[in-house]
Amino acid sequence: SHFAVARQRVLADLAAHPTPLGPVFEEIYADENDFDVVDAMTEDEEEDDDAHWCLVESEEEDSLEEEDANGAHDDDASVDAVAEQFGAQHLTVAADEDAHSFDLQVAALEHVARTAPTLPTTRTVKTGRGAPCSRLVTEGCERRVWVCEWLHGALLADRGQVELRTCERLGGQLGALDRALQSFEDRRATRTLKWDLLQSDWIAPHLDNLEPRWLREAAYEVHEWFLGARAELGALRTSVIHNDANDHNVLIGGAADDEVVGLIDFGDMCRTALVSEPVIAASYVAMHAADPLAAVDALTRGYHRALPLEPEEVATILPLVELRLVVSAANAAVEAAARPDDPYVTVSQRGVERVLRALHGRDRHVANARLRVVCGWTPPPAADRIRDHVERRRGELPAVLPACGPLDRATVLDLSFDALTGGDDPTRFDAAVAAARISDATRAGGADLAIGRYREPRPIYTDRAFGEEALT
Repeated sequence: SHFAVARQRVLADLAAHPTPLGPVFEEIYADENDFDVVDAMTEDEEEDDDAHWCLVESEEEDSLEEEDANGAHDDDASVDAVAEQFGAQHLTVAADEDAHSFDLQVAALEHVARTAPTLPTTRTVKTGRGAPCSRLVTEGCERRVWVCEWLHGALLADRGQVELRTCERLGGQLGALDRALQSFEDRRATRTLKWDLLQSDWIAPHLDNLEPRWLREAAYEVHEWFLGARAELGALRTSVIHNDANDHNVLIGGAADDEVVGLIDFGDMCRTALVSEPVIAASYVAMHAADPLAAVDALTRGYHRALPLEPEEVATILPLVELRLVVSAANAAVEAAARPDDPYVTVSQRGVERVLRALHGRDRHVANARLRVVCGWTPPPAADRIRDHVERRRGELPAVLPACGPLDRATVLDLSFDALTGGDDPTRFDAAVAAARISDATRAGGADLAIGRYREPRPIYTDRAFGEEALT
């Protein structure tokens, strides 16, 4: 088999390399699923656990045609116990169809190692000839053989609730990674890939298969937004990005056990909208947070601090998070039908449904205002223009209100349909009743100012003065 050839070839390539390995392969454990783990020991120190390392064969590359949900990491997880115990290195033998994608990953990681050496990405163990990977021909196919350092840490997916500071740190690491990748150019990064959010057209015929009903209806609405936002999305900045910082590709550890110590599996990297990077990561950290939207905020804050986002990008974050969740659900439906006995294909679906239920239907203006504050901007985009206008005419404008106390002491009014502030009949608004009740509420709160809630649907908007389209 090609693994036997790989064993001989890697032995020859690494024999002259000055590492503690000096390995000879003691045993190969093979199964029926094209997956091997190699136990390697030094000849002189069979009992030296540090000499162990692992051999896995990568999955075929995801594409629109292949529709492979697993990627490479489920194999990595299978050998994690061996790696954690022995301080392993990781060897990958690429499928022959993977050449372009594989070379792209190796080149990108080499670039990151040069330009951002402190980032927690794996490092290539070069061959005795100084090349990043070897090539071998077996079974009539040329394959890539790549040895890299194993990154230790616990999968984010295996954690329960994740602290917001960890979400923010992950955002910072991804921002730093993308800052390094902005100077990386490779034509192979422009590729057909179902996990590229800008290529989400493929999900349309699969939405009918989503269950339960609310998920299917939400998915239709999200996909409709995507179709209508093509021009907006197409105008965003693009870059080569990791594109798959899901909770199975992020390692957590460190002294406090809450630091990001590894970003793995670059198999879905591509050139796409830059904002897709924080969007994808936010989609998954939200699954591990008590407040999903707070997790999105925290990850965005960390990313923006490392690599500033543009207002147009921030405005798309929440709807793109929903799109990623729907893409995941559609892919799981397809893969579950093809591989009903494989639990990995639906591993994230409980989290997908929880987060989508929490986010879908929220007022996107409010969510965008939150994210703008996270980025250090004023909440409504027009606020700066309004402030400039008032400042220029400060001496000309009459006082709107008398002197009053701080806004944080103001009485917050409930003027919604659920309240009776505007009268006891919820279908109409009584201005006189409202004035009296607002005055009473303000005095009861010990304040001299009352404020209403932003973008709140109210009975008063049914008045003809607001026009027929006012009630939304």
